[in-house]
Amino acid sequence: MQEWSQTDDFRPRRLLVVFIDDLDRCSEETVLAVCEAVKVYLDVPGLEFVIGCDRSTLAPNGLLRDLSPAASAFMEKIFQTSYRIPVPDQRGVREYIDRCARAVGIDQLLDERLTTLLAERSARNPRRIKRLVNGFVLEATLNPMWEDFPPEAVVRTLLLQYFYPDFYRMVAGAPGAGVGDVIAEFRTYQQVRRLLRTPQSVPEAELPRVNRFLREHDLPEQNLSTAARGETLSRLERQLPSGFPEMVSDQEFTSLIEGLVALPRSDELLRRLREGASLPAPVPPEPAPYVQARPPQGQLYGTVPPAWTAAPRAADQVLRGVHILWVDDHPRNNETLVNAFRAAGAVVRIAEDSQAADAALAVGTPTMVVSDIDRGTNPREGLEHIGRLRREGRYTGPVVFYAGRVTPERIALTQQLGAHLTSSGPEIERLVLRAAEGQLPPPG
Repeated sequence: MQEWSQTDDFRPRRLLVVFIDDLDRCSEETVLAVCEAVKVYLDVPGLEFVIGCDRSTLAPNGLLRDLSPAASAFMEKIFQTSYRIPVPDQRGVREYIDRCARAVGIDQLLDERLTTLLAERSARNPRRIKRLVNGFVLEATLNPMWEDFPPEAVVRTLLLQYFYPDFYRMVAGAPGAGVGDVIAEFRTYQQVRRLLRTPQSVPEAELPRVNRFLREHDLPEQNLSTAARGETLSRLERQLPSGFPEMVSDQEFTSLIEGLVALPRSDELLRRLREGASLPAPVPPEPAPYVQARPPQGQLYGTVPPAWTAAPRAADQVLRGVHILWVDDHPRNNETLVNAFRAAGAVVRIAEDSQAADAALAVGTPTMVVSDIDRGTNPREGLEHIGRLRREGRYTGPVVFYAGRVTPERIALTQQLGAHLTSSGPEIERLVLRAAEGQLPPPG
């Protein structure tokens, strides 16, 4: 290197720069080995190293948090100077989105609201933006479902799936009966909320619609006087999905929904989604830094491979011998999860009503119970059934309610029963694994 870097008097000295990227995504042993190798050459003229990494993951409270004092001092000697790459500003991100969209021919489909949504919800991450834009194109060209709909339908549907997954699960027929047309419910809630929040009296022409919506959510004969409307709205929102009050103030979300509904044949599109139309799994986030060797969450549900496929021996140790009693009057909704748990070694027994569940409990006590809430003609049968089991002492173990709607009232009721509530397949996976390990945290 010394001979190479030295030149005659008429030419400048030469410099060799070695770039090392993504060091924060390596294991602790690799990080230290790379740094030891770099240290050997730090005093060689004409040779420089540029290391790209997230310094916070290499800090004492990050990946290298267990280093000895001597090792920490060694790491400080390696990085002689640092430069923090600034976060892209709003204008730069929007220009990047426009450039990516033009490159693949969808720039006419991204209006200002959608561009803002894509920029903010992707955390202004250029790599994530590119992956999302490419995903739109692949979905539109490879999935035969979209042959009957305009390209904008692909963009809006996948943005809803990527950035509002809880709402999308309800749109696409999440587990549990009674989910219904959640987009129509949300839009009616917008209108009812506006009427209940205005200082004027509710117009006579609007009263039938408001009262009908309240009755549909177990709030009959409400007082709609000016003084009582705030309390009425508060009681209504306890019966609605938990995210509704926040989403109604999210202009990007409301614009996304209104644009989706306004598309040609939107009724047919939403019907297909409710019937379980095949869509890809959401684009996952960027790979996390190498901090833990445990499998990432959320890789059991849907089309994504189970979390334990990379380490089947460890998974077998966790789930083998685990007994799950799954109570649901629509068991086909859960087939993907049930089959994955069985493949990993768990024993899953299906009960389609409370009587069948009681019979299964009389034979043996399961490791945990997974239950729906809305069953048959009773919208609270699952809650009432677990309540009876708790009071009578017939089952006191872990319970997870897997339902299409997560509302503040349901959250409160399930917590009173010492149970968890979720509408997410990946969350079911996490809770089952924790229960199998005997480490299921208390609800809330």
